[in-house]
Amino acid sequence: SGATDVGTEAALSLEHSEASTKESRMPFGPSSLPSSLSRELLAELEQVFQRFSSAGYVATAGLGAILATLGYHLTEAELEDLLLVADEDGNGVLDIDEFLSLPIWFRT
Repeated sequence: SGATDVGTEAALSLEHSEASTKESRMPFGPSSLPSSLSRELLAELEQVFQRFSSAGYVATAGLGAILATLGYHLTEAELEDLLLVADEDGNGVLDIDEFLSLPIWFRT
């Protein structure tokens, strides 16, 4: 199914990008997003993040709820891996900039 393909793609993308993401520590805020992320998608992602965040952060459960709302159905292990890759400051949760840097948004 498409959900499995998305999970597999996310896992492969994570494996490939994990080292470079952790080494570079480049923040991805709205001003530094690649042009492949449309303003419409950016607005939708920010809106859904705000709906599911607590005090401006999401943990694994919140990330899963956000992704499910957007049609992505990942396993708990895939969600944990995704969180680890994007959690630049290592606090175990994602803020809006870390959320927007998730590799799943930049699939080709």
